[in-house]
Order: sequence, then C-alpha cells, then structure tokens
Amino acid sequence: MRLLPRSLFGRLTLVLLTGLTLTLLLSSWVQMRDRAETVYQAIQIDLIQRTAGIVRLMDALVPEERARLLPLLSTPQTRIGLANDPVKFVVDDDGPRVAARLVHRQLHEALGENRPIHVELEGTLMVDPMGTSGAPHSMGSETQSKHAEQSPHAMASLFFIQVRLADGRWIWFERRVPRDLLD
Repeated sequence: MRLLPRSLFGRLTLVLLTGLTLTLLLSSWVQMRDRAETVYQAIQIDLIQRTAGIVRLMDALVPEERARLLPLLSTPQTRIGLANDPVKFVVDDDGPRVAARLVHRQLHEALGENRPIHVELEGTLMVDPMGTSGAPHSMGSETQSKHAEQSPHAMASLFFIQVRLADGRWIWFERRVPRDLLD
C-alpha cells in the first residue's frame, strides 16, 4: 500500500492540502492566544473602571449607606468589603509584580495620585500570550511562574485591591478570573 499518490494531480493535491492544514492550525493557535489576551485585557479594564466607580460612589455615601450597598455590588467573581485598616492579604506566590504595578498605576490615574492604593495579584493563568518573551507557555510550570514576576503580560488569576476612602476607611476588592474563561 502506497501513502503517496502516483499521479501528479494527486501529489499536488496532497501538497496543497498539507499546506492549507498547517496554515489553518497555525492561524487557529495565534487566534486563540490573541483571544485569551483580549478577554483578559477586557477583564482588567472592567476591574479598573468598576473599582474606581465604586470608590467614588462610596466616598459620596455616609457609612451606614455603604454597608447596605456592599452586598448589592458584590458578584460571584468579585467580593467587596470595608475595613478600618488595610486588610492583610497573604499571597501564595510572588505573583506577577510588573502586572500589579500596572494595575496600581491605572488605578492612580483613575482615582488620583494622593489616594493610598494597595494591589496584590496571585496566580498566573498565562504569561506573554503571544510568546514574544521566550518564556514557556506550559501552564503552571516553575519557569513560567518565575518569569511571571517580570512580565507586563502576565495574567493573574486573582486581583486583591485596597483603596483608602476620603474618610480614612478602606474598601477592598477581591476579583477572581475564572480559569476556564481563557481556555
């Protein structure tokens, strides 16, 4: 039994189909990586805008109204709470430090430089989605988690943000990114 066709037409068809198949596979891979990055950026932008909006709203309310409104603002992915002092949040790993500074800077741009803000990110869903940094893409690898600390493209699985309100109290946000959202 022969695997290669005998006729010239058959061989040309095989070459064309092989090239088309490889092109489609490569295109699909690039598109899926790009989709994951776009979805994650949308989540991050939503997080910044929603956090800034809620902080402004809480600043405008008296403390009694804040407590009543918090359960309405929380969602299954986002927990929100108030505290008199910053909450101690312990992360399991170093987390993506560059990405945390980026979120911190974006929040300062949205809320003003004079407002104390703490940002912690935990876990890594993906590092450098388009593969331009040379870090491996295998999820959960040790090399990947070490590289995540230095990559501005690191995708955290948990955001923990604290912002001091105008009256001195602190509001905290815990936002989880579902892992299956980027698969």
